[in-house]
Amino acid sequence: MPDRLFVRYFPESDSLQWLMYDGEGNVKLRGEGPPETFADRTAEMNWSGSVSALLPGETVLLTSADIPTRQRRQIQQAVPYMVEDDLATEVEQCHFAIGERLPDGEISVAAIERGTLDQILERLSAAGLAPGSMKLDTLCVPFDGTTSVLIEHGRVHVKTGPASGLSLETALAGTALGLLPEDAAVSVVTCADGGDAGEVLVAQLEAETDGAAQVDVSDAEGLDLLCANYGQSELDLLQGEYEVDEVTAVDSNGWSLVWKLGVAVFALQVLLFAGEGLYLGTLADQYDADARALYARTFPKDRNVRDVRARWQSHLRGGGGEKGGFLQVFGAAVRHLPGSSLDAQNVNFNESRGDLILQLEAPRSEQLVGFSQTLGDAGLTAEIGTINQAEDQVKGSIKVRLQ
Repeated sequence: MPDRLFVRYFPESDSLQWLMYDGEGNVKLRGEGPPETFADRTAEMNWSGSVSALLPGETVLLTSADIPTRQRRQIQQAVPYMVEDDLATEVEQCHFAIGERLPDGEISVAAIERGTLDQILERLSAAGLAPGSMKLDTLCVPFDGTTSVLIEHGRVHVKTGPASGLSLETALAGTALGLLPEDAAVSVVTCADGGDAGEVLVAQLEAETDGAAQVDVSDAEGLDLLCANYGQSELDLLQGEYEVDEVTAVDSNGWSLVWKLGVAVFALQVLLFAGEGLYLGTLADQYDADARALYARTFPKDRNVRDVRARWQSHLRGGGGEKGGFLQVFGAAVRHLPGSSLDAQNVNFNESRGDLILQLEAPRSEQLVGFSQTLGDAGLTAEIGTINQAEDQVKGSIKVRLQ
């Protein structure tokens, strides 16, 4: 049977913990240190199996969103804007992972900065690690429906729900535990590596709950318990663009037959579709360049635009402005064009003022005036700008805004 490797990476200290089980569930390798140390320890070691990663809970934002739809694609599109107010950075700079639907109907969500996640994956890759999944240690704490506290070496985890909680250093845990409701049912597990600090925290909890806290002492270390409960957490950070197939180290010291066959098939596909791939890549680059150029001409004051599509959508919504967004003003105005004998030649929108400028063409100037009055009767503010008489047509502009 294959081995199974668990690793927990701490970005702030660039330290890694690893725990490997053999096919029978026995500990095969254990240690901690920089990722390079793990690479050195396993350089001459034969092992095969999956890699499962853990991150400290404080690395991400845990929240939830009320999204009625059950279609995952629609949920993925809605989540960034539903939790935008909870973020400390721009939506475009964050990666969102979606978990299970909670008992109250909301969707559990984890948000992490893309730059942070990219750096984490790069450091793991430098150690020869390509995890097939990545979860939070906070959510791997055993949970029985009550507030669950797990005390391990240097860290305390408080899990308050199926997909909610916090993790922090032992030195800061006393204050956090003191904020728990007095009547809260609390289950506490002290791990074998909890140390004296763990005993102090248990005494504090027992005092604050008048002895009502249920305290268990485990012979296992903290990482062992978290890994044993790894499968109970459904919130995996490796979703969307970061999603990977389950990665298995079939032969850590050389190419196995499976890998050789896979590489051969891949190489054949590359040769067969190289021409098509180059063409599509060039076409995609051209479309991307055209889209960015069009955006730059339309919104010349915007800088450092990473996600053009998201910015377009934001401008079309009007950025939440008080005078209404483009779609709202445009929809209210153009619904009166059919049957008016007017042709729209151009449309401009001033996002800061909420003004929509319609360049129109009509047989007679009276029709432009009549259309302006129609918009006014519909509850819009409409002002005629310019009217120019051509040979058999009249061209003019009307400025429209919501009242």
